[in-house]
Amino acid sequence: MPHFRSAEAFLELQAQNLPLQFYLSTVDGLGDLFEDEVLPTPIPMRIGLSNVTLHLVEDRPPANATSPGKLPVDLAIPSLVVARDRSGLFSLQSAGESDEKFILRNQSNLQGCGIFERPV
Repeated sequence: MPHFRSAEAFLELQAQNLPLQFYLSTVDGLGDLFEDEVLPTPIPMRIGLSNVTLHLVEDRPPANATSPGKLPVDLAIPSLVVARDRSGLFSLQSAGESDEKFILRNQSNLQGCGIFERPV
């Protein structure tokens, strides 16, 4: 069965003010959805993220039965642009407001994610 691609395809996505939480077993399983036996032609894209927070919870059993488990990972993305060109090369760029303004504006949402803890 032939695969047809538009030579002019371009994907643009904007996400802002988005709190996300994922279980790592789910994230790990998402890889199966993107596996394919045919190498696809890269589609150029631009993904803009603004005020996005990500909370990753490890819900898989630890490799060592005596391990106390892992702590969740919190990630704050004040502003980021992810772009891919026609050759498939990805690039990451900071965009928008400064990190300091983002932290001050979102202080209550970011409590406990390590940003405000000072080294001893």
